Order: sequence, then structure tokens, then C-alpha cells
Amino acid sequence: MFQMTKGFDQILDDLKDKKILVIGDLMLDKFIWGSISKISAESSVPVVRVENETYNPGGIGNTANNIVSLGGDVLIVGVIGEDNIGDILLDELKKRNISDEGIFRDNSRPTIQKIRVMSQSQHLLRVDYEKEHYIKKELEGKIINILIKKVPEIDSIIVSDYIKGTITENIANKIIELAHKYNKPILIDTKPKHVRFYKNVTLVKPNLKEAIEMTGEHDLIEIGNKLKEQFNSNILITKGKDGMSLFFKDGGHIDIPTKAREVFDVSGAGDTVIATLGLALGANASLEDSVNLANIAAGLVVEKRGIVAVTREEMKNHLKIHIVPKEWGEEHWLVNDIYCGKRLILKKGYRCSLHYHKKKDETFYVAKGKVLLELHGKKIIMNPGDSQRIKPNDIHRFSGLENSEIIEFSTHHDEEDTYRKEPSGKIPEF
Repeated sequence: MFQMTKGFDQILDDLKDKKILVIGDLMLDKFIWGSISKISAESSVPVVRVENETYNPGGIGNTANNIVSLGGDVLIVGVIGEDNIGDILLDELKKRNISDEGIFRDNSRPTIQKIRVMSQSQHLLRVDYEKEHYIKKELEGKIINILIKKVPEIDSIIVSDYIKGTITENIANKIIELAHKYNKPILIDTKPKHVRFYKNVTLVKPNLKEAIEMTGEHDLIEIGNKLKEQFNSNILITKGKDGMSLFFKDGGHIDIPTKAREVFDVSGAGDTVIATLGLALGANASLEDSVNLANIAAGLVVEKRGIVAVTREEMKNHLKIHIVPKEWGEEHWLVNDIYCGKRLILKKGYRCSLHYHKKKDETFYVAKGKVLLELHGKKIIMNPGDSQRIKPNDIHRFSGLENSEIIEFSTHHDEEDTYRKEPSGKIPEF
């Protein structure tokens, strides 16, 4: 069941100074920016004239950067090599006020570095420096010790496991044990190889491609249900331009659409999602509110070039909450720049107009009360937890059999796209 517990503005305020522990694979993202000057005479490949080079913390470093940008505090636990690239990475973290207290150096591996060559905002090439093997037992012990020391002090835990060797089975077991012991939300972003490491956690966040690989299924409902069984956890499947699907551990799911926009760069969007989720859950926001906030944050970050973080101020500027009075009750507009989200307060004995939209695609979730839905002449009784998708050209109307609350998520709001066949008002038989 979707139920709004707080306004998004209040949740954003609550994120400030929450401390999140982020553990996993730490890396450096390097961007080489230039222009294509010619085609090489040596081979038929473009020659890029380099104009600038920039660095960003990558992997859990980007997750940490998003947490700090949203007003939170972060402790990262990870491993880098004893090399110059590691020094650059530590310097980049320091610039962003991210402590290196939980970072360990390992002379058996290089610092992971991903180099992207960019020209006129086009991603031409990526070069990776990395060795994929598990850390040594001695280093594993040091990481477990810092987890034992720090988990009681933090508000939530994020595990970003890129399968580069930082997260061993022993570390995964220990951090889940500590999360349960101290009642901390724990969120997992992992690859199919490590599915067996993570059970009984708060939430697992695969993208759709990973979810298909983890389950062998292609139907979304089958995928979500199978993942719930595998992890015994809530599951959030990110679907790119198609938004997200949240599958509740105890049953049911909701689809959260995203508005189509110009996408400049999807690099790091998954880190933004899990960073926002970790902060929001650490601030005691509901799971549904946390997911919706994360969806908004991801939508903002993909509009930017390069791997960058979204700020709390940017989020607030895009969240416009206002109340629209209606004869049948009122609408609380939660979001209306990224997509349209509303909380509908439907009075007992009243109904909205009989209408349809030619473009708008919407989904309704009954949070409280009892609602009669008329859809193409059919009458459907909806109770808390029930949902219904209304597609373009579906003629529909809601009537309040009790004082009710409905959550609506849609692709847009445009009053000119509303075509009314009968007016709203009091139900005649009431």
C-alpha cells in the first residue's frame, strides 16, 4: 500500500546530518575532454585533441558524494592501491568533505580507475584499470573491525558491490548481522554473481538487465516475485526511462513512472538512487516515500553531463507541493516538474467527473477508505492497497464510498488533456 507519511520538503530537511555507512568498491573516474581534430593515418580512428581532464570519485565514492550533496554525513569503507591514482582519489574525496577513515590501501591491486574519453558530450571510449580478486584475510579482518566499531553510530547502511573483490562473503555476513543487531536499514546494490551473499536485508536494487540475469525470467511480475523469494527482501527494479518498480517483501508492488526528458548522461544514476534511498530510510521516511524521492533525484542527475551529484537545493526547487480545492475534495500536488504526483482527498458521497485523457497515462493507489471506480462502464470496488492503471482514452470516474485517500502518479498534468463527459459532484444516491 502506498501511503504518504510526510511532505517531500520535510523529508529533505530530515536528511541533513544523517550518517550513512557506504561499503563496497571504491574507484576513480577520470574524464578526458577534447575535440576530434582528424582521423588517424595509422588506423581509421578519430584523433582527440585533449582540452581538459577532470576527476570524480567513482563506485562508492560517487554514492558518498551524492549523500554529502543531499546534506548527509558519510563513512565510506573501501580499498585502494598504494599508487598515485589512489592519492588522486583521496584528494578528490577530501575536496568533497568525505573522510578517508574507512579506506584501506592494498599493495596487491591497483586503485580501480575508469577513464572516459569525451568529445562534444559524446562518450567515445572507456578504459578500465582494475584487478578483480578478493582482498586478503588480513584486510578483511580490518574491515570487519571497523564495521563492528562504526555500525552502532550510523543511521543506515549501503552496500555497493561491483564484484571487484572488496566484499567477501564474510564481510557480507558480518554487515547484515550488525544491521540486524542494531536495527539499521541495509540496502544492497550488487551484481548477479553475489546473489547468495545477501538475504534478509531491507532492500535490494538491481536494474532490469541484472534482475533478468538473476532470475532467468523476462516478465516483470515474475522477476519481482522471484527476487523477493531469493533475497527475502523488498526489491526495487530500476528500468531507465520507464521508471522503477517496487516489490514489497510482504506482497504487492507499485510502478513509479518517470517523465521523458533529454538524457545527457546516465553514468552514476544508480548511485544517486541508492544514496537517496539510504539517506531517506536513515531519516525514518517510509519505503514508498524514499523510493519516490530517489526517482526524482535520478531524473535530475541524468540531465547533467558527466558523473555528478544532485543537491538538496536542486531537489527542493523541483518539488512543488500545493493544494488544489475540488468539489469532491482536494488534490495535494506532490511533484509536477519531473512527473505528476498527487494525493487525492476524496470525500464520502462525492465523485470526480466522468472523463478521459488522450495522452496522460496514470496509475492510482488507494491508501485509505473505500472507492468505487467506474472504468469503461464497469464498476470496481477498491480498498486500501488496491491499484489500477488508467491508460489514455480510458473513460473513468472515482466515487468516495468512504472518506478516502488516493495516490496518483502520471506522466504529466495538462488540463487541456482532460475531456469531461459528466461533471463532478455529490453522488445522487447518497
